[in-house]
Amino acid sequence: GGGGEELIEADFVVVTLPLGVLKANSVEFVPPLPQEKLRAIAAIGMGVENKVILRFSEVFWPANEPYIQTLHPHLRFLNGDYFGKERTLIVHMSPPLSYTHDTDTQVVELVVKTLEKMFGRSLLDLVTDSIVTRWDKDEFSKGSYSYMAVGA
Repeated sequence: GGGGEELIEADFVVVTLPLGVLKANSVEFVPPLPQEKLRAIAAIGMGVENKVILRFSEVFWPANEPYIQTLHPHLRFLNGDYFGKERTLIVHMSPPLSYTHDTDTQVVELVVKTLEKMFGRSLLDLVTDSIVTRWDKDEFSKGSYSYMAVGA
């Protein structure tokens, strides 16, 4: 106890760790995993799609539309207000934007500038709260989705 490490002995084990954690070799298996399992872990790709959740002081977008389209190639908008999350937009960021090293403030500004171009008005002052996910930095996931990489 207290050291953060625990030894568990068992004849069989079912492992449900996220692929990103397995790819990062964050867990030691004794005995080591078989080579076929290690090859499979190495072959499957791990990607990152992050979200920006924005709450505004008012709804300025079409309230009756669940999805709001944009020409930005790496952003997709979900109307949270339509689904019961008042005055909220959920923004999906795809790669390479999802791997950004920008601060949360910079990411929010980029998203809001996109919205300003879409709706033709100043919007930054309407933001009352924001959350930017960083799944690639989360030690318990190290990514947000897996995919069949070339050659897998």
